[in-house]
Amino acid sequence: MSKKPRFFWKLKSNEAGQYQKSYQLIVSTSKEYIKKNIGDVYNSKKVRSDETTQIVYKGKPLQPASEYYWKVRVWDKNNIPSWSKTVTFSTGLFSVTEFQLPSYFGAHLNMFEQYHFFDDKKHDPAPLLRKGFDVQKR
Repeated sequence: MSKKPRFFWKLKSNEAGQYQKSYQLIVSTSKEYIKKNIGDVYNSKKVRSDETTQIVYKGKPLQPASEYYWKVRVWDKNNIPSWSKTVTFSTGLFSVTEFQLPSYFGAHLNMFEQYHFFDDKKHDPAPLLRKGFDVQKR
């Protein structure tokens, strides 16, 4: 899993021949920061480029299982800036957690197996409930 997401955006304009001269990409950890145009995890500053795809994240390390907010400011051919709407993205777990047991055979158990087969204090949020019964008719 990549910890360096890539960003892209599309320009929208009623003016013929419009294009991007520069951009500024910001990524924030909160709605409050992004509303104030604060990129607390990433602020590209003003980048002179017409690129709008495959823009690689170059900010602080992203945290696993977290939500982030981002937006971009674009300067058009007339050097007039405008901000995009705010968009969110979430990160995954980044790694698989495993519990390893020393074994003559080199076996290891992941946390799911350890929990379900060897944990005495199980708490299953969705237990399987069943009851046997006899059918009297065919």
